[in-house]
Amino acid sequence: MTVGAYRKYHYRPQNNWQAIKMEDIRAILAQRLSAKGLESNETNLFIRDVLRVIASSPEMKADTINSKLNVLGWPNDYTDYGTIELIKACYQDG
Repeated sequence: MTVGAYRKYHYRPQNNWQAIKMEDIRAILAQRLSAKGLESNETNLFIRDVLRVIASSPEMKADTINSKLNVLGWPNDYTDYGTIELIKACYQDG
């Protein structure tokens, strides 16, 4: 993702700071997962597994999450810190 594209999807000033809409974050997440090779029909399964792993220990580091997902059959290259944080932002309560 280029710096310009990154800035486009983050906070942007408009009189006051305006937060990004949740659908924009979900679009970024879908685009990221697709770019990593995840098929659209696998996306919900992957997100479900990430959330299940995170639920066991919310402060878990990305490396630990990756190793647990790898045991479930997901390749390590699907997950990184940014992707995990996007999933948390979109789907976790509170």
